[in-house]
Amino acid sequence: MTKGRILFVDDEPLLLEALKRSLRDRCDEWEMQFETDPVDAIEDFAASPFDVVISDFSMPKISGLELAKTVIDRHPETRVIMLTGNADLGVAISAINDVEVFRFYTKPCTVKELAAAIEAALDDARRASTSTLSQAGEATLNRVPVGVIVAKPSAKVVFMNPLGAEIVSKRDGLFVGPDNILRGQRTQDSERLGGLIREVIEDSGRSSRGLALERSSMLRPLSVLVSRLDEGDRVLLFVTDPEMRPEVAPDVVRRLFGLTESESRLVSAIASGDSIDEAAESMGVTVSTARTYLKQVFAKTGTSRQGDLVRIVLTSPALVRE
Repeated sequence: MTKGRILFVDDEPLLLEALKRSLRDRCDEWEMQFETDPVDAIEDFAASPFDVVISDFSMPKISGLELAKTVIDRHPETRVIMLTGNADLGVAISAINDVEVFRFYTKPCTVKELAAAIEAALDDARRASTSTLSQAGEATLNRVPVGVIVAKPSAKVVFMNPLGAEIVSKRDGLFVGPDNILRGQRTQDSERLGGLIREVIEDSGRSSRGLALERSSMLRPLSVLVSRLDEGDRVLLFVTDPEMRPEVAPDVVRRLFGLTESESRLVSAIASGDSIDEAAESMGVTVSTARTYLKQVFAKTGTSRQGDLVRIVLTSPALVRE
């Protein structure tokens, strides 16, 4: 599981040092950053959003409330936990309700209480992310014959279907970093991809944008189409690898076009990119027998050329994954 990114903001350095020592055993679960200056904290956040922000309410330069508002406006998925003194409590409660802070605690707050609150905030954020896709929607995307990745405006990955995960796992043109951010092979490719995602999010229309991502293997580039989800703060990335053979299901081909088992195996092999000779060899039949099967398939599908046959198969549900 990806580490949760936690930002602690308090103008008391000693308090932050105490928290750092007390939470040292959480380093395997959380990536933690500590800031005494709220302005620096906002700059850190702009560079790479955090999952949870724990902030003091009363600070110089910028109050904890202003910090929370800035953070939530920029990244609604972030959960903010506010720490307040007793003197601030009345003002904090009314203001926090307007800014939608996740929780607030009065000082002093024990490390155990704070750690439990952070866990709750991370769980809440994860549930909110996964609720973007209904169970039926996720199952559908898992069967789509192209790689599908759902990402936030920051390019942080929310969901990948199996084919998307397979493409990304090769780390050839596209990969996911330790921070769960989607990146290209080169810095300029990451910048282009991030810019494209932001353009699609900010576009009030429903236009999609595409790009090609170069690969270190020198194979043909990956093709990526970025589209905006209805929720407005998520994008869909459709990723295809031209080097991957399409997976055509023989059983589906047989049922769709009324073919025999041998005919459907031949059609599936040809539609996946095999020549008639290669298909015959994989089936263990002669080329002459394979050509006879192909003539029968032409008659059953109303086609007369191999190219037309491949086209109707590749535009049929035969590519839908089991």
